[in-house]
Amino acid sequence: MLTWWQGDGTNGIGSGVHYMADTRGRIIKRVTAGAGLTSDLHEFQLTPDGRVLIISYVPVPADLTPVGGPRNGTLFDRVASVIDVASGRALTRWSTRAHVPFTESTMPLAAGSTYDAYHMNSVSLDPSGNLLMSFRNINAVISADIRTGG
Repeated sequence: MLTWWQGDGTNGIGSGVHYMADTRGRIIKRVTAGAGLTSDLHEFQLTPDGRVLIISYVPVPADLTPVGGPRNGTLFDRVASVIDVASGRALTRWSTRAHVPFTESTMPLAAGSTYDAYHMNSVSLDPSGNLLMSFRNINAVISADIRTGG
């Protein structure tokens, strides 16, 4: 199986889709995070049981005054999705913003840009089958229960 990401990327932030092809290079599946989310260039990991792990950047409105930004600013929420390859259905979505305050970021806010407070670099499954995610801008590795998101 050959897989790749195709899309647009700037400064380590990507917006696109992933493809799966057979050994002859014929595309057999186009995989997205679903629900209007695009796939980031950082991760596309197939699991032995027919799922795929994908990261998405989601710009969301945020009051950035706690980090010296505007009240009507925007930050990138990082979302880890577990997608059933056969159906394309999202089985799990884990939102960084829902679990980690953006004020924990070590990344300075750049004027006039969307704040990349978290920057998730990878998502995988731990030996128990739960999500294991690494984050550059909060210097953290976070484990989350794949069923409950906790």
